[in-house]
Amino acid sequence: MGSKPNIIEPLAPLLTKQQVAAFLNVRPWTVDRFRRDDKCFPQPRWLSDGTPRWLPHELHNGVNSRNRGGGAPRGSGTITTTAPTTA
Repeated sequence: MGSKPNIIEPLAPLLTKQQVAAFLNVRPWTVDRFRRDDKCFPQPRWLSDGTPRWLPHELHNGVNSRNRGGGAPRGSGTITTTAPTTA
């Protein structure tokens, strides 16, 4: 019996700002606003200056921790996950 080789587990895929925006169905500049104004919004990992990346599970956890249903909070500076209504 030999010893197990050292196997490096792959990292979770890191998402770009454009991918985060697509996931949240917002524009990329809105991701910047969420990051700046919402203390609960997951902060990115910076690979270099101007290269932010997010872990998918942190975005999922952030969205799942939000209030559900009802109206959008006024002046709270947080994102909401309520679906748009149709007339």
